[in-house]
Amino acid sequence: MTTSFMSLFSSALRLRGLRAAAAGLCFAVVAACGDGSDAPPSGGGPAAADAPVITQQPADLDVTSGQPASFTVAATGSAPLAYQWQRNGAAIAGATAASYTLAAAAPTDTGVVFRVLVSNAAGTATSRDATLTVSTAPPVLSITQQPVDVAVSAGASAGFSVAATCSSGSLNIQWQRNSGADGAFVAIASATAASYTHTAAIADSGAQFRAVLDCGGQSAGTSSAATLTVSNPPAVVMTPVAINGLRRQAEIDFSRGIVRESTGSYAFVSGNAVLRLAADLQTITLIAGSVADRSGSTVDGVGAAARFNGAYGIAADASGALYVTEQMGNVVRRVAPDGTVTTIAGSPGVSGSANGSGSAARFYLPRAIAIGPDGDLYVADAGNSVVRRVTTAGAVSTYAGAPGVYAYVDGPAATARFNQPNGIAVADDGTVYVADANNNRIRRILRSGNAAGTVDTLAGNGVGTSAPDGTGTAAGVPYPGEMALAGGTLYVRDSFGLLRKIDTGSAVVTTLTGTAGATVPRDGPRGAAVIGNTLSGGALAPAANGGLLITETNLFLGAVRSVDASGLVTTIAVAKPLGNSGFTPGTGVLAQLPFTGFPNDATDAGLAQFSLAPIAIAAAPDGSLVLGTREHVRRIAPDGSVAPLIGLTGAGNFDGIGSAADAWAANQALIVDPNGVIYFSDAFNIRAIDSSRRARTLAGAAAQPSDGSSSGGAVDGPAASARFSNVAGLARAANGDLYASDSQNYAIRRIDAAGNVSTYAGVLGQRGTVDGAATAARFTLPLDLSRAPDGTLWLLDGGRNTTPTVRRIAADGSVSTLPTLARRLTVDPAGTIYVMSEQGDLASLDPSSGALTVLVRVGARLTLGSDPLLGPGSGGLGFTAVGIKQLVLISDGQLIRVTLP
Repeated sequence: MTTSFMSLFSSALRLRGLRAAAAGLCFAVVAACGDGSDAPPSGGGPAAADAPVITQQPADLDVTSGQPASFTVAATGSAPLAYQWQRNGAAIAGATAASYTLAAAAPTDTGVVFRVLVSNAAGTATSRDATLTVSTAPPVLSITQQPVDVAVSAGASAGFSVAATCSSGSLNIQWQRNSGADGAFVAIASATAASYTHTAAIADSGAQFRAVLDCGGQSAGTSSAATLTVSNPPAVVMTPVAINGLRRQAEIDFSRGIVRESTGSYAFVSGNAVLRLAADLQTITLIAGSVADRSGSTVDGVGAAARFNGAYGIAADASGALYVTEQMGNVVRRVAPDGTVTTIAGSPGVSGSANGSGSAARFYLPRAIAIGPDGDLYVADAGNSVVRRVTTAGAVSTYAGAPGVYAYVDGPAATARFNQPNGIAVADDGTVYVADANNNRIRRILRSGNAAGTVDTLAGNGVGTSAPDGTGTAAGVPYPGEMALAGGTLYVRDSFGLLRKIDTGSAVVTTLTGTAGATVPRDGPRGAAVIGNTLSGGALAPAANGGLLITETNLFLGAVRSVDASGLVTTIAVAKPLGNSGFTPGTGVLAQLPFTGFPNDATDAGLAQFSLAPIAIAAAPDGSLVLGTREHVRRIAPDGSVAPLIGLTGAGNFDGIGSAADAWAANQALIVDPNGVIYFSDAFNIRAIDSSRRARTLAGAAAQPSDGSSSGGAVDGPAASARFSNVAGLARAANGDLYASDSQNYAIRRIDAAGNVSTYAGVLGQRGTVDGAATAARFTLPLDLSRAPDGTLWLLDGGRNTTPTVRRIAADGSVSTLPTLARRLTVDPAGTIYVMSEQGDLASLDPSSGALTVLVRVGARLTLGSDPLLGPGSGGLGFTAVGIKQLVLISDGQLIRVTLP
């Protein structure tokens, strides 16, 4: 080991010496030849270039639309370096610098990837991908004109205006007024234009108005508030209340087939006419025939000259032509787009089962009709228990079943059997769905080339006494009627008053809406709504909103109703009462009815018209008027537009939202609190409507019995158990308590916020005319009721058929009688008492003596202008104070605003 180590060490020393000698030789050569500055590189060739190396990668960017987007890269490497930017992998022309800027990023640039290639003689380096995200810039709202203060006389119009611009998006405007119990600003109904006009009252003096603006729902801003100053007018000012949008309702009757046309409107059969409901559901017009015709004749002709005999089903083709079956006339009719009616198949009034062309063919009680993808018509020939195929030229053949054979047999079309097919629908693939009524089943005729194939059963257990949901033949579809097909969903009506959905793929049957066995029509959501059954007809058609339009024949003597996808039912139009003579039909729908006691009593569609039934009137904090008629509570916005709040069908006093709530007699007493909550009496209860149009029963019987019997009584106590008997007047205290004139219980009742009811003055059931302390006093028939700011209640007592007496209930409940007779009474916010006198004059009442000061006299007719007169009977139908020295009453069938000096 020692010898080997020493040998290696000696060798290393010798190698080190040789290296040192070589180095010394090199130094000697350099010294002899110069400093070596011109010597070539030790490698013997040119220097190598350095390839690019990216030292700073471009970064992802998030910019606002319209702003520049700049990407930058940094790199090292032998010069010169060349740059080429790419967008989504494609070279960008001219983008050859270390930075690239997109001048104005657009929303479509979101997600675009940018990168750069850096190159020189030695190679190319590619940067990472940088992603651009572009967010939309919020629009810029600029208010260019602020509302200014306005000073007017009471009764005059005060106008406020605002102007603004949006850098993008549409400008939205909502005017507000400082209303409500806390003086907060609240939205004014329908005040959404750049200008807002308000009819000023003395009580409006000091009110402020402002506009809330936004650009397409973004960049909201609020204008400055403008103050309204109102002074007394020099004389009485009487002006009609602006009302627009009201029309007499179109005449309709028993309504059956309905179909959606290619234009979006709906054609439907009503009585012996074909009518059209506009796509916006606001107008009904005649296409052909006559709603009121009972002649039982089939007459070809144009429009109103044509006659139908038991018109039933209807179908529409893409050209605008309509096809109608006549159940009693036993024919198929064509209605051209211009209203020309021709008979294309069958012989009028002749029943039978013959195939053939035109008048040679025979039908027996043809009902539903539908158009197939082949352009042919398919008819449920109920009396013959077959499905017929009819070309548009009128050639008739039997598609499935055997004429006159009533049975239930699946199988080939020729041997299949039906039992009174009522409804029919045809799918895009040619499958024909049949409502086989007396078999209580939904049948299906499959297509085989251009002919009928096999008939099978899609759904229904054959039982007509129940309607369980389920799959296929496990479900019950009792006596199915007309049907409608929307995509893969088949809608069917049954004899239980249910609207059913059938998935044509899975055959699952579910209930969309309706209440089994119920007979009183009712709007509302699934589980509460009541619709008609198939025993008297009624059809359905898919609607634009994903729901349906349905017709009725038995609940309303005819109606058109809407059903949304959730099952919510809303009535659009109803038939006029039978025997209503002298009726001139209009074109409106139910929500557009004039303010009458019954539909169609109006004599002038341009004005608010009133029947002899009284109307309750009250002012809302936003400047609108709220009116209660028998079945409806509606709002008249300051711009005159009318919108229903609750009630359409008049079927009872149901609680709910909008038309799902109904009113039985909302025309006697109605008030609005400072927060906009509406309180009204409805026969035997007290109800409230909030800002969402939800009606609820505050106290008393929750609903009028369906048989019309009384649900009234004379019970104090909690809301649910309390009972009233015909409340004719309402007043409200500052603490929110309500006072009610319970006329047929001869007492004044008090209702607190929780609905607890007590007797405030008088004794329940004890009639008389006695002054004194609250419990000693007696009333004859208390009617109009109004509360003064000092807590005094003023009322009329004595009944509408006589001239009532003015009575006073002091804050301590004691009752006294004034020697004054009046027909109506109200108190304004300043405490001034106004009456319609026994003679029909508008007068103020002295609270001490009962003396009357006539303000506007009654004349032969309503006269406006510098010397105004009231028409006979003015105020008897409706009369209320809507502000200090401002009243609203009904005169000569018009709603009149009276402003006093």
